[in-house]
Amino acid sequence: MKNRFLIILFCLTFSINGLFGQFNSFRPFGGTIRVLSTDGVYMRKEPNLNSEILIKIPFTNEIKIDSIAENDTIINKIKGYWVKGKYNNIQGFIFSGYLAYFDYVKADTLNNEFRLQQPGLILFELEKLNYDVNLNWYSLYYDRNKKSFNLNKANIDLNNQADCAYVQIVSSDKNNPKFFIGSKNILDTGFIANDLIDDLDKKIGYNSNLFEFDSCQTLTDLTGLEIQCKIIDKINRNKIIKQIILTKGNKKQILVSDKIYDYLIDLEFFGDLDGDANPDLILNVYNNTGDGSQGGIYYLYLSSKAGDNEFVKMVSNYKWSTGGCD
Repeated sequence: MKNRFLIILFCLTFSINGLFGQFNSFRPFGGTIRVLSTDGVYMRKEPNLNSEILIKIPFTNEIKIDSIAENDTIINKIKGYWVKGKYNNIQGFIFSGYLAYFDYVKADTLNNEFRLQQPGLILFELEKLNYDVNLNWYSLYYDRNKKSFNLNKANIDLNNQADCAYVQIVSSDKNNPKFFIGSKNILDTGFIANDLIDDLDKKIGYNSNLFEFDSCQTLTDLTGLEIQCKIIDKINRNKIIKQIILTKGNKKQILVSDKIYDYLIDLEFFGDLDGDANPDLILNVYNNTGDGSQGGIYYLYLSSKAGDNEFVKMVSNYKWSTGGCD
């Protein structure tokens, strides 16, 4: 699993709402850029705050940059530049402090009820921001002292990393959240019961991973539900086919089945997120392409959305990759 907290400590960032202080001006390098402010941003006729407002551009909408002012300016304690750009065939000036380069997962991708988002940097052209302002957002982390997962209401901030124009998604949580989970419905917050797995605390690894399926073990909860890894076929010394299977009695559901290089799968979470007394889970499926970089996909499965022949339904995923500011 990627570890971004060291990058966050050394990258100089600023907050859209001014909570984090600004150190560097964000100077766009042209091309197409998106609105990062969840409140939207004004396009003006001239490059100053007293100029006529032409249009308000919503969050995540794209702007084509034509030119950039030579000198930086400060607006609401945020340093940036006035850029001349075009939106919906309207041309005007926008303050760069509320813009960033990022890809975005549009609404209704898979569904409009749930989203899974990893905190930290959103690497442009490698990852997509999965944040939806219309959902209720929660931070999920593991409390080692109380030996339980915890779900808290999250206060999300989207920051622009000025040095390389990456977006950073963070929360004011003093705890270091492992995931952000967005839900259309209100979720119960607090400690998530860990009695679905016997001696859960003994199965938590260094990175709070519940289980690593690299050697294909089996994990069984107290209701008899088994999470099993199975090697189906070895293609050659590098490629294999692995399956992650849920079984209980005669019922079986295959969650993952694929062939890939160095196939590693972590069970990142196992517990009741949606309040139906049945287990939900988050899987981390690695994809090491052999070029020295790492990446993979997180999958969120919820029991409340399962069909007749399923234990869980995949409701959201998040593609991740290692990296930082170049």
